[in-house]
Amino acid sequence: MVPLRDGVRRGVLNAAWLLREAGAGVVDAARELASPDARQQSQLHDELELARIHGRWLSDDERDQLQALALRRAQRRRTLLLLLAVSLLLPPLWLLTPIWIGLLGWPQTTRRLLLGLAAAALILLVPLVALVVWLLLR
Repeated sequence: MVPLRDGVRRGVLNAAWLLREAGAGVVDAARELASPDARQQSQLHDELELARIHGRWLSDDERDQLQALALRRAQRRRTLLLLLAVSLLLPPLWLLTPIWIGLLGWPQTTRRLLLGLAAAALILLVPLVALVVWLLLR
């Protein structure tokens, strides 16, 4: 019984030491990331990557516009994911699920398809309304 208790005690102490070391490593990493030098390095790396993508350095206005565009895209994506989740949870809205999935995966193609479907419905609806009005006035 004593050797088992001694082994368990040793295992608990080893686990505690390991957790303490891991915690110290996390704290060191957080300090390193929070330092101004690390943030500045990260910002310079992001600017260099952006310049590589666009083939030139961007002005401050251009960079601000790109950040605003990325922010709008992220907000739109969150909104679409929320609509998708609501549509999946409520059975009457299951018919809208393919639209949200399409807008998330292929936004331009889905918009074009929806616009084409709306135009086709309008083209079919106008003669139908004209026929009903003609029948009522006759």
